[in-house]
Amino acid sequence: MAGTQLAIAANVIGNALGVLALARGSRVDDDRQTHVYVDALIDLDPWVVDRACRQMALTPREAYEPVLPSVGAIRAVATALVRQDAETERVRAIAPIPSDADNDPRSWVFCKNCQDGGWRLYWCPGRAFESTRHARHDGCETSTCTRQCPHGAHSYADRCGCRFTNPRLDAARSAMVRRA
Repeated sequence: MAGTQLAIAANVIGNALGVLALARGSRVDDDRQTHVYVDALIDLDPWVVDRACRQMALTPREAYEPVLPSVGAIRAVATALVRQDAETERVRAIAPIPSDADNDPRSWVFCKNCQDGGWRLYWCPGRAFESTRHARHDGCETSTCTRQCPHGAHSYADRCGCRFTNPRLDAARSAMVRRA
């Protein structure tokens, strides 16, 4: 992250910790404590940390619990929120089951991302160096290609997130098992 982005992220996380402390009946008086929490949480998305702190602020605190939960507890809630968001996005990508009024069942598509093929196509812009334009890159073959690829632009495929919930893919798997 750039310096400005780090400052914004630190500010968002610091404010979230302040809101959490106020909701639990206290304040964060120690700047060192806030600094330690921000340093330990800076690698996460600051808006997810903010959501995690606000969610934790709604849960009651036991009398023996500290005002601020441990960094690990905040990280666990933030990680759960990220997983929940990914699951929601995956479910949202799957189209609703067609109604009986639709005439041609072959035109139904349950997943907009892979068109029920199970593979999603991506585009890597690479770095269009002439000398490495056609060089193979291990990251692309394992679907971890990033925008920092030392070769030219190319496309690659990775498994779609719907592969376990798509009814068409499930039917194809069942047909393959029956044939075997």
